[in-house]
Amino acid sequence: MAADLKNKDLYLVIGGDSFIGRRLRIYILGEHKPVLWTSKRKGSSSNMYLNLDQEKMVWEPPHGVKAAFFCAAKTSILECEKTPEETRKVNVKNTLKIIKMLCERSIPVVYLSSSLVFNGRICYPDESAKISPVTEYGYQKTLVEKELINMGPAHNIVRLSKVISNDYPLFQNWVTRLKQQKEIEAFCDYYFSPLSVGFVSRTLFDIARLQKGGVWHISGNRAVSYYEAALALAETIGVPSKLVVKKHAEKILDKVFLSPSTVLKCSRLESWFGISAPDVMKTIKNTVKS
Repeated sequence: MAADLKNKDLYLVIGGDSFIGRRLRIYILGEHKPVLWTSKRKGSSSNMYLNLDQEKMVWEPPHGVKAAFFCAAKTSILECEKTPEETRKVNVKNTLKIIKMLCERSIPVVYLSSSLVFNGRICYPDESAKISPVTEYGYQKTLVEKELINMGPAHNIVRLSKVISNDYPLFQNWVTRLKQQKEIEAFCDYYFSPLSVGFVSRTLFDIARLQKGGVWHISGNRAVSYYEAALALAETIGVPSKLVVKKHAEKILDKVFLSPSTVLKCSRLESWFGISAPDVMKTIKNTVKS
């Protein structure tokens, strides 16, 4: 099939029907570059089957790939805490198996990591800051990062803050209720630093084309509470702010979720591309569908 393509501008997306992977491959096609992708779903002629949940994976990287984006993972913090051995099989063991296969073909990897490799105590950590995760998910990401660094300088580790889209379910549910003049509840002590999936896709592609390797940060410009985000949505659609009710996460959520959401300093993006961290409030308001 297309896996035998030889093209110096051919890109591969591992986890091409994941949240970020799907948008990324669409973006690459929009840049008029060929792209192949893997999927857990069998039977599609437009992708390659690869399931990281399996004990034995029968898979071979395609030839002629310029760069591979590793987007496949179990990303639920709660799932990683509850079933660490099972999620490590996917996020660490089998992820490293596939990365090593790609290395054997001299294919540079763009690996999607997370701001959760940090403990949230350092303000705006840069790419050289010491990692110290407090969640199982963050720890699994650090294990892969360390192995990837040892494999050589051609590979890219991209740490991301929270990535959302225009159809982010939480926001869309809030907007629907607000438009009906119904109250919504939002945490005033639970923070994030949202990025649009479109911005992330463009930036990942730029990083792959640059071929510099190393650690990269992509983050919103500051931390914002979900309560602030809800107020911004209410303002955007023109409904009273009194419809947004404060709620305290510390009374409801497990302590693991209350680790400070790390905002990253994006030094290399600014240096190489002149890209500043996107304004989080613009990102939030842009999710409102007209």
